[in-house]
Amino acid sequence: GPLNIHYYGIMHAFGLVIGVIIITHLGKRYGIAEEATTNLVFWVVPLAYVGARFYYVIFEWQQYVGEWWRALYIWEGGLAIHGGLIGGALGLWFFARRSKLSFLRLADIISPAIVLATGFGRWGNFFNQEAFGVPTDLPWKLFISSAHRPAIFADSEFFHPTFLYEFLWDITVFFLLLFLFKTFKNVEK
Repeated sequence: GPLNIHYYGIMHAFGLVIGVIIITHLGKRYGIAEEATTNLVFWVVPLAYVGARFYYVIFEWQQYVGEWWRALYIWEGGLAIHGGLIGGALGLWFFARRSKLSFLRLADIISPAIVLATGFGRWGNFFNQEAFGVPTDLPWKLFISSAHRPAIFADSEFFHPTFLYEFLWDITVFFLLLFLFKTFKNVEK
């Protein structure tokens, strides 16, 4: 049909849904109404995507010289997690001020969700055959098709699965943050 659905987008959507569930659950522990955590998402997520695109375009501007309007073509890809974090933090700050809630408390609540969603995003890198490491012969090596290899590695077929390394790191940090939430559950709200 006329609509292309990409694995990367599916992984982002999955991370977003799981993130909203986590934010809602942790928000309740901090005494924040479910409606507030739901509204928070409508501030943070759009600004995170705007920030992610803006950051990417700034650092890849040479792609858009002479055709600056292509910077608006988000369907051509190009997001950067650093810009997403900056844009999302800005959205969180606006939401906290508007709702008269603590920015830091809200940041605590969304942190595990961000880490977990980032981990799911790494699986999007796997499906796109991008964000892999240097060549390797380790047993957990990752095959990358010739169409996705940089010219410098044209003769190599197997690479470090850096997406997997980051996913495992993200899962570890996610569970560590949940452990800290449980450990400090009696901390003043």
